[in-house]
Amino acid sequence: MLALINEIRRYAWGSQTAMAEFLGRKAPTAEPEAELWIGAYPACPSRLADGRTLQELIAADPTAALGAAAVARFGPRLPFLLKVLTIGAPLSLQAHPDAGRAEQGFAAEEAAGVPLDHPSRNYRDPRHKPEMLCALTPVEAFCGFRAVPETVALLDELAVAELAGLRDTLSVGGLPDAVRWIFDVPNAEVEGAVSAVGKAASKVGSGPDVPALQWISRLADKYPDDRGVLLTLLCGFIRLEPGEALVVPAGCLHAYLAGVGVEIMAESDNVLRGG
Repeated sequence: MLALINEIRRYAWGSQTAMAEFLGRKAPTAEPEAELWIGAYPACPSRLADGRTLQELIAADPTAALGAAAVARFGPRLPFLLKVLTIGAPLSLQAHPDAGRAEQGFAAEEAAGVPLDHPSRNYRDPRHKPEMLCALTPVEAFCGFRAVPETVALLDELAVAELAGLRDTLSVGGLPDAVRWIFDVPNAEVEGAVSAVGKAASKVGSGPDVPALQWISRLADKYPDDRGVLLTLLCGFIRLEPGEALVVPAGCLHAYLAGVGVEIMAESDNVLRGG
């Protein structure tokens, strides 16, 4: 057995205490710590005590490192990536591509000469990225879409005049048309709609939608000009207790909101953001 030295990714949505406490280090830290990567992904590989990366160890003898069956199925690489997430603030709404879209998107961005580390880069590799998060503490998230009748009922309850068009579009055209409606809202009208949604959401005091609406109200306050807040009205809400897990298939819109969890995924760093 070989000990691995794993890198921590520092993003604004991380926590200044949770990762340090998980690793038994002093808290709070100077910067938010968001993800502990454990794997052989080239941009952030785990390392051995002698300085070699896990990627280099595998490349030296793939069969010894991974087993013949894994090499036969996936090639001479570790096919998954493990992360510990410490979520101190909501992540962006995002989805991860399926294999076909990842291959096409990666090829297109390579041909266009977009650097792998450029902020506008969506496809950092040609692989899909299904994932599963197992909660270590309570974890809350938006994931997938509500059933249309449920969302129509929610919009009726909120009774936000600025979203009358969304309610009608959803009723007639379904989710695809509703998503297009949100992205077609003129920029000058977004802040007014988000503000109205936040105020209406904060006034709902009972019922099964209260936890989701509390988050929507907080997001409206923090991101007053982000149409992604409107998109969360269409999303399902879930709370995981420790030990429970959430499977997020490729193509599934989601946003982790709070908590600590272990995330296992295909070896990919492809993220398509929606707000």
